[in-house]
Amino acid sequence: MSIPKLILPVVAGVMSGMILQVLGERGIHAMYPMPTSFGMSGRESSILFFSQVSSSFYFLMLLNIALVSTLAGVISTLVYSKPSSIPAFIVGLVISLGEVFTITKLDGNPVFLSVLSVLLHLPLSWLGYYVTKKYFLKYLNTESK
Repeated sequence: MSIPKLILPVVAGVMSGMILQVLGERGIHAMYPMPTSFGMSGRESSILFFSQVSSSFYFLMLLNIALVSTLAGVISTLVYSKPSSIPAFIVGLVISLGEVFTITKLDGNPVFLSVLSVLLHLPLSWLGYYVTKKYFLKYLNTESK
């Protein structure tokens, strides 16, 4: 296994994960818009939003994280087209690190949502690898048998 062969699957998985996450969060925030109160800082606005939002918002955010990570793992494994969990693992790690960066830049997020968003990416991207290996790779590559 060489590093250049891993670049395309990892980039494809991370980019698809980023696109899916942005699209999912835009859809969720269309249903639950942030307040645009005059004179409020970003932190005050976030605290107000999270104090008023219903639990279905959190469920949708966690569902979005689950779908993003799993599909990014599927895509990286399909692009790699061999039964190896390394591309999905790297994708989950990169997306988790991106989530840490995002959390440090945003103020007012609930702690449980921040912690879960970081911790879920890695195991769910591996789940994407596992599902792909079990159900799809046998149809794509005869070497995987």
